[in-house]
Amino acid sequence: GVIIGSSRTAEQDIEFSISQLVEIAVRSLSPSLNDPFTAISCLDRLSEALVHLGRRDLPRTQRCEVDGELRLLVDRPDFAGMVALAFDQIRQNARSKPAVIIRMLELIATIINSLRHRPVCFDPLVNQARMIAVSAQNTIEERSDRATIVERYAAVLEQVERCQTNGGHDP
Repeated sequence: GVIIGSSRTAEQDIEFSISQLVEIAVRSLSPSLNDPFTAISCLDRLSEALVHLGRRDLPRTQRCEVDGELRLLVDRPDFAGMVALAFDQIRQNARSKPAVIIRMLELIATIINSLRHRPVCFDPLVNQARMIAVSAQNTIEERSDRATIVERYAAVLEQVERCQTNGGHDP
């Protein structure tokens, strides 16, 4: 069925829920608040949502009649779109926040591990980790923070390698 209402709701629209968490995280990273703990808490919830979404086959964007005739096109992002929605704005606003950057990379490794049986999900996560690491190398001044970020990025790549080597099975 189709439900029509005057506003988006979390129960009906996962993009809406993700966008709300991203907005809270981005606001918490503003110079006026400077609250990385809240951003990290939002990232923890976002990663849980991405694991949940990655384990599911997202509904098709086309609805057809029994005879195959197309009746409805639904515009919704795929998993890669959800990863971008969850991480892009936070990554862009966390450029000078090592704790947030490190947590994003840790969570990406965790998501990949949780989705080890769904390698189709790896590329957008690895791409996001690469953008995070590259951005951090250009903006984080403290050498030890940069080294930790490099280590966390390497851990993402190692997690992908482990999942691919083991065919998605635990060793």
